[in-house]
Amino acid sequence: MRYSYRFHLGVLIAVYSLLIVVPILFGQQKAESEKQPRLAILPFKNANKLAKDVEYGEAIAGMLSTEVINGAIFRVVERSEIERILKEQAFQLSGAVNAETAKRIGELYSLDFLLFGTVAKFGSLIETDIRLVDTETGEAILAESANAETESSVRPMVKELVRKIENRYRMKMQPPPTIVPTPPPITPPVTPPISKPGIKPASTVGMVLVPAGQFSMGNDESSAPTNEKPAHTVNVNAFYIDVTEVTNAQYEQFMRSTGQKAPKYWNDNRFNQPDMPVVGVTWDEATQFAAWAGKRLPTEAEWEYAARGGLASAKYPWGNEGATGKACFGKSIQTGTPTVVASYPPNGYGLYDIAGNVAEWCADWYRHDYYRNSVNNNPTGPAEGYEKVVRGGAFYEDGYYLRCSARKSMSPSNYSISVGFRCVVPAH
Repeated sequence: MRYSYRFHLGVLIAVYSLLIVVPILFGQQKAESEKQPRLAILPFKNANKLAKDVEYGEAIAGMLSTEVINGAIFRVVERSEIERILKEQAFQLSGAVNAETAKRIGELYSLDFLLFGTVAKFGSLIETDIRLVDTETGEAILAESANAETESSVRPMVKELVRKIENRYRMKMQPPPTIVPTPPPITPPVTPPISKPGIKPASTVGMVLVPAGQFSMGNDESSAPTNEKPAHTVNVNAFYIDVTEVTNAQYEQFMRSTGQKAPKYWNDNRFNQPDMPVVGVTWDEATQFAAWAGKRLPTEAEWEYAARGGLASAKYPWGNEGATGKACFGKSIQTGTPTVVASYPPNGYGLYDIAGNVAEWCADWYRHDYYRNSVNNNPTGPAEGYEKVVRGGAFYEDGYYLRCSARKSMSPSNYSISVGFRCVVPAH
């Protein structure tokens, strides 16, 4: 009896302890979950507008939701609640870019962030564009692109996008730097010697001189994303820049001279016409071409300064008026193509297709908040990073990326049907 009494007493104590501890633990978990920012992943738009491809957008949105939940940083809103929000507000995805609409949705439904995007399928290639909107400000704090070559590589692509989303959120939560580091002296890149095998001497044929000057880099408008803020004064030295994007014909000369392998899409008739801009090149391949030509890729500051064409405060390279007839953009990703270079009017410096046709690699590493502590004289970007800067918009994108201040990024080992490059030479 004594043993039985002690046994039952032990059971009672254990049960009593559980009745106290479990609610406490549950309460802690609930409190932790309530601290997590609430994220709504909206349905992804199908860029192809083909019924058979709609499932890709739904699948990628679903995978993003799963990976974000696994990351345990955000509290993802359930699909049923998202459907209710869309129905009640008659909400259009394009409206998420509008700051007031995003803020209203956030306030009404206690949402901290909206994530939406576009998915396009081209053959076996699946390209995904995402935007992360902060509902407190209504601004897009992240705009990223990624592609998967096959269906089996979609999951790694999604994981990479989620890593960028999480890193951007962590960066947002960090206090802004209080001390601006003193920039190291900038050593201009050295032109490779003529005698080195496989290297051409630098030539300014087919280039224009952009004079040294000062301009306001970035965009302080309320509708501009935070990666373009703050607008800040930048001084750049004079440089020569290619009048057009590097063409397939020019890249073929590089391949024959060096034995470099052909880039992706080289044999695709949509992209391989001689006078079309070369696409499917990684940042490393673009850099290798530039070195062979005795040139280099432009810094992000050089690119934006050149794109503005002397119009210091203009929205686009040609001014503030609409883009129709001024650039190659807004085409179908399924059937559209870039145009041959110089098919549209040049900007004030004589540069063709600096906005539209294909986006362009820059030399700099990308950091979303780099403008907060950028140097003023000839900035060259962060010392390190994960992605390289991409500028200029593309043939299938809307006018948003045609703006002179618009910034994107891509892994230097990645490539796209919509990304090419042009080169620069310092004016010594």
